[in-house]
Amino acid sequence: MMSRVWPSPTYHGTRTTLVVDASVVAKWFLRDEVACSSALQMKEDFVEGRVALVAPSLFMYEMASLLGVAVKRGRLTAHDALAAFEELTSMRIHLVEPGSIAPTAVSLATTSGQSAYDNTYVALAMALNSLFYTADRLLIRNLGPEYANWVRDIEAYGAPLVTRE
Repeated sequence: MMSRVWPSPTYHGTRTTLVVDASVVAKWFLRDEVACSSALQMKEDFVEGRVALVAPSLFMYEMASLLGVAVKRGRLTAHDALAAFEELTSMRIHLVEPGSIAPTAVSLATTSGQSAYDNTYVALAMALNSLFYTADRLLIRNLGPEYANWVRDIEAYGAPLVTRE
């Protein structure tokens, strides 16, 4: 069961709830990534309270793994990786246990060819009637256009939103 039900995004209001994954948040700390400006704009919007960010609880494990790999590859020092994780923890992105969305994630995994882990983010966006921003273009491509109401490439962040019907 989800620990909290967030309201649907408000497209003309002051605060929108967005689902975010590790591929986007990594860009906050790994400045050699592409599309950093869009990801950094999202971070600024979050920190300033213009958007609320939510993710499945597995997000923190993905971030810990990603930062560890960045250290192994020489992209970050161990000190910088720990500092990044501490900063991320202090930001308090709302984490949701995947209980009630897991069946949708599994169903999406069987049709998209992507992992149930990746599809947990999509399922969460669908459950919240929110947008999910990712830098995982393979996921976007494999999901196909029928999921365009929920899934966006991070490079599109900041572009005018079209209200879904």
